[in-house]
This record gives sequence, structure tokens and C-alpha cells, in this order.
Amino acid sequence: MRLYNQWIDFVHLRSEEDYDVNSRMPRKVEFCTREEDAYRRDLTINSLFYNIHTGLLEDLTGRGIDDLKSGRIVTQLPAN
Repeated sequence: MRLYNQWIDFVHLRSEEDYDVNSRMPRKVEFCTREEDAYRRDLTINSLFYNIHTGLLEDLTGRGIDDLKSGRIVTQLPAN
């Protein structure tokens, strides 16, 4: 949606499973916890959450903020 001249995406916390070999689109998507969603992200800096209630940046993996400050682009888990 567009809000005050800014595009904003709203998505629910989700887990993605069962990918087709020829697609990046998951065949199965389910609701999950904040921690599960954070750890499914491709990079530590993409696992950061902004809490609109507290105005704080939340780093559920404990690595995203440090990697962002250090200019590192790191995968959450060993790459396949």
C-alpha cells in the first residue's frame, strides 16, 4: 500500500517449505514464530525486524546488527 508517499509491504510471519527444483516459489507456506521467520531469511541483515510499537530494531538472530554495522553480507546458515 502507499502511505504518505511511501510504499509499504505488509506480510505475515511465515515459513516456506517444499520448493520446486525449477522455482524460487515455495509450494507450502505456513504461519510461524518471529524466530522461525528470522532464521529462514537469506542474510543476517535481512532478518532484522522493526517493531512499530516500540520503535526498536529487533535482531532475533543476534548477528544482523553487528553485520550491518561492519558492512558484512553473511548467510544465516552455510550455503548449499
